Order: sequence, then structure tokens, then C-alpha cells
Amino acid sequence: MMIVACQSEVDITSEEGTEQIPSNNDDVFGEEMTYWIDVRTPEEFAQGHVTGSINIPYEIIGQEISSITRDVDSDIRVYCRSGNRSGIAMNTLNGIGYANVINEGGYEDMMQRKAAGEDIP
Repeated sequence: MMIVACQSEVDITSEEGTEQIPSNNDDVFGEEMTYWIDVRTPEEFAQGHVTGSINIPYEIIGQEISSITRDVDSDIRVYCRSGNRSGIAMNTLNGIGYANVINEGGYEDMMQRKAAGEDIP
């Protein structure tokens, strides 16, 4: 995951823990980025998550998404434990104009799909 071009910063939980993530993160050198967002609690995120994903709980994703990307056409993948919270997060993002949001469902199911060869980080 590449993160560049900061205007302001926000505390977001990532693989390395809570950190400052620059805002206005768009593609780098013309590469389209895929943003993997874990919408579970920080405690659940700490127990395991997709490599390179960012933790933004579903309750605050509408307020925090602009700290990750302001491009409403960004490729955004959301997931949680079962797919329910990520569905809510997807609807929230769709409602504020983000058009390319995919609900990847539950974390454990994703790990099984990855083991079966699906392209998941």
C-alpha cells in the first residue's frame, strides 16, 4: 500500500498500529490503488487482518474516508467479520458518492478464498 501527498493527518489503525496517515491519498505515478478497509473494531483488527489494510470502524467510515482518499472513483474494498458491517460501510460510502466500493464479506471467508488462490493481499 502506498500513501503519499499529505495535506492533513488523521489517526488510523494499520498493520503497524495507530499511526498518522496522510490525507488526500490518490494514485502514485499513475497506478490505480486499491484501498482495503477493515471496518471491524480495533480489537478485532489486532487479532488479524488483510495485509496492508487500514482499520476504520464502520460507524465512523463516512467521516474518515476522506483522510484515505477523496477520489470518489477509488477502488475500495471493505470487510468485517461476517459481511454485515462491511455492507453498512459500503452503503454509507455509496451514499456520500463513492462509486467503486466492494463488500468483500467476512475476514475468515476471505482468508479461505485467498488460500484457494483468489487475489487478496
